Amino acid sequence: FLAGTGERGWQMVFWGHALLIVAVIMAFFLPEPPVEEVVSNSGKKESVGKKVYVIAALIFFYNLFAFPIMLNMSTLFVQRNAGGPAVAATSLSLYTVAGVAAGFTFGFLFKGVKRFVITLGMALCGVGFLLVFAGHSMIVMTIGLIVVGFGFSTFFPAFMTWMGMVTPPSTVAMASSLILACMNLGGFVASPYNSLLMRIFGEDHFILPMIVIAIVFDLVAAVIFVFASPFKK
Repeated sequence: FLAGTGERGWQMVFWGHALLIVAVIMAFFLPEPPVEEVVSNSGKKESVGKKVYVIAALIFFYNLFAFPIMLNMSTLFVQRNAGGPAVAATSLSLYTVAGVAAGFTFGFLFKGVKRFVITLGMALCGVGFLLVFAGHSMIVMTIGLIVVGFGFSTFFPAFMTWMGMVTPPSTVAMASSLILACMNLGGFVASPYNSLLMRIFGEDHFILPMIVIAIVFDLVAAVIFVFASPFKK
């Protein structure tokens, strides 16, 4: 986002790796907490709930399909004469702002539509990507990104709540790590996925099929969770 804002140049992207300095300091200078083997009351070691793997797989595929769209957003803006990298960066920053807003309102949403909160979040992501797909102006595409950001920050906390319901309390930390690892793995695999679609559809036409795949995934997931919601009324 920093590279696009003000069109400072793509070289600014690599300054993000400066955060590695913080990681190195934490790895070498912060003491590790004592590690205790987790066991249940019966004395047996507890394992992560099986449904945690379902949650991890869902967030993996969501990130796999969504991350490349964000990476190619500036290209899509240019192709549609909707603005340059600076405009695209501003729109993507509003995606983040919408996520913050969803975080503040999640408690109220969960209380109001508890059973359908995952469906709501996934449906908003699908509708948001649909607006990005169909919109040919900066305003419509930006609104789409805002809707996607709000939707993601609605269903992801619900996923984490679901995780806490299906795994023993002693394994919550391990389950959270698994889900976050799969989310980041989806972002990592997004690069070869992006290249694959580019080879299939061509360098000038691969972005729209990519958005269609994300729309289908989000809306199908939304429908499934109407009938398979982990939350009771």
